[in-house]
Amino acid sequence: MNNIKLFLIRNYGSTAEAAKTLDVTSNTVRNWCGRMPRNILKHLPEISETCGATFAEVVEEVLICEKQGMESK
Repeated sequence: MNNIKLFLIRNYGSTAEAAKTLDVTSNTVRNWCGRMPRNILKHLPEISETCGATFAEVVEEVLICEKQGMESK
């Protein structure tokens, strides 16, 4: 499981609940967890407000996820 998915589950309970809380589709959340983790950054203010994570924490999760994706290629 990648860092973005773990982050969402840790802070929202599930990816479905994250989608609902952030008012995005479950497909959007799947894309964040898969091939487009950077797109979660568009929702930094909402994420920070709803789960208390700092912008830096979310950015770090994205960078780790992208690094892991590069290493697996």
